[in-house]
Amino acid sequence: MSADPRHVDRLDLAGYLERLGVAVREPILAALEGAPDAFRSSMQKDVAAGRVPELDAIVGPILRGGSEHGIDVSATRALADRIVTPG
Repeated sequence: MSADPRHVDRLDLAGYLERLGVAVREPILAALEGAPDAFRSSMQKDVAAGRVPELDAIVGPILRGGSEHGIDVSATRALADRIVTPG
């Protein structure tokens, strides 16, 4: 497993979507893996600028869905906790 937190988060999301019956195609995951190193999400930009990120809107559905459907989204939870409490 990659130490890159972007990779871990995508695995949680892919697993969650597949458990809900949404086909997650390899080309989609490959496109995400192929994002340029300089690519930054809106959440990363918010945190870097000292703004409060829209954490619930972005990861809330994954966390709630994981809980509701008994799906392990611990990597997403750990990343969300790091954003709320940096360091």
